[in-house]
Amino acid sequence: MHQRHLWQCVWGIVLVAGAGLSAQAQGVYHNQRLFVVPAPGKVVIDGDLKDWDLSGEIYTYVTEATAEFQSARTAMMYDAEALYISGRVADPSPLLNKADPAVNPDFGWDGDAFQFRLCLDPALGYPLKIGGYDRTPSEMLAHLTLWWHTDSKKPVLHLKYGMDFHDAHGYHKGVVPADKFQAAYVPWPDGKGYTFEYRIPWATLGAPRPLKGGDLCAAAIQIQWSDQTGQHSYGGGWAVDLLAHAGFSYQSTACWGKAIFAEKGRLPKELTQEGLPPVRPLPLKFTFELPKEQVTSITLIDAKGDRVRNLMAAQSRPASSLIPHLRSIAWNRSPLERHNCLRRGKTFS
Repeated sequence: MHQRHLWQCVWGIVLVAGAGLSAQAQGVYHNQRLFVVPAPGKVVIDGDLKDWDLSGEIYTYVTEATAEFQSARTAMMYDAEALYISGRVADPSPLLNKADPAVNPDFGWDGDAFQFRLCLDPALGYPLKIGGYDRTPSEMLAHLTLWWHTDSKKPVLHLKYGMDFHDAHGYHKGVVPADKFQAAYVPWPDGKGYTFEYRIPWATLGAPRPLKGGDLCAAAIQIQWSDQTGQHSYGGGWAVDLLAHAGFSYQSTACWGKAIFAEKGRLPKELTQEGLPPVRPLPLKFTFELPKEQVTSITLIDAKGDRVRNLMAAQSRPASSLIPHLRSIAWNRSPLERHNCLRRGKTFS
């Protein structure tokens, strides 16, 4: 297909609301490993990460097109007493999660939430010799779900164990008592996201010993974004990461990636970014308004009316102004030419 048919700037962008939701509306994983670094000193759990070593931080997003408002930067640290988890989450409607830990804690994932799966015993090796699709109970496989309960305005830590997701360590329905961990959530001043941090003692996790520098454990991450009600995460509102290969981390440990406990902090980017593809520039933006939350598709068509590329495929979007980003092979004209193209619907030659 000739390049001039790739972009028909206005008329070639088709927005369809109410299309059927795809069965699998998850983003693609980006990181196969995460470096957990030693805490540099005393860490105050207040939602301010100025006392953190963020050199091991990873960047996760659902899709490149929606990364501006649906992405997260995750960092983890450790010391002899606890595991520390932080996230800086871009979210246009932050801290919406109506899952009441006293009523339905098993649905804490179904809203604004962060999930972390971790093997607590590095002696089990990597890849794991347990798990897979095996549902044999094991308390060495911990599933952590973290969220801010909107109604009570309190942080929640929910713990399940093994690939059968059973309760352990006396936590009723998996809910960890408030005196067994520390957490803080802070919305961003611009209302477009939030920051969270947790301090979770190894004793609270039930680890056989504190994890330390030199350890390597299987782990995986999943992040959810809520719909406007705070009662459900919406289609296209999940990001999966820290995977060795594509898969469903809640079904099998076979796809889990690596949590590498570094002996020293302040890691160089050459190490933490090794093997990651560069973030490509996204030069063009456009906005559209949705009067209510609905399933939406955006498709690029050529001058003949043939589909060239799906920019957004059957994803549920909240009611708001959304800003998808578009990339063009032929998008190399001047700003004035781009402006004129957008005005006239001109096709590039």
